[in-house]
Amino acid sequence: MRSFRSLLVPLALIALAVGCSGKAPGTPVPTRTATGPRTIDALPKQPDARVEIALVQGAAPGGIASVTAKTTPEAMCSIQYQVPSGLITPSDALFMHPADEQGNVSWRWVISRDSRTGAGKVRVNCNGAEATADVPIG
Repeated sequence: MRSFRSLLVPLALIALAVGCSGKAPGTPVPTRTATGPRTIDALPKQPDARVEIALVQGAAPGGIASVTAKTTPEAMCSIQYQVPSGLITPSDALFMHPADEQGNVSWRWVISRDSRTGAGKVRVNCNGAEATADVPIG
């Protein structure tokens, strides 16, 4: 029969393994993958990066605004919208996505009914190149 001390070391190792992973030994630990939009600052500058805002369509509060930019074909692009009061607003509609084969990329979003009138701003980033434009609200 084994002594208590001879069982203590294997039990301690099992406890340590379970304590480190939160799972029983041999249970795979799930890995976390990034999902959803990346921030505009996360795009590294590419040598051929360029972007220009081609069209800005403002709107009254409650209406739909849009921005179209021209960039390198299939460049990854993101956008930030700053309301006239100066706050940068999160929006599910303002996600990162690639430009098409001609280098066109567009976003559409609803202007909050509570938004002030005046000039909002957008900042578009495609492969690290940036362009800004005013968005008329009112």
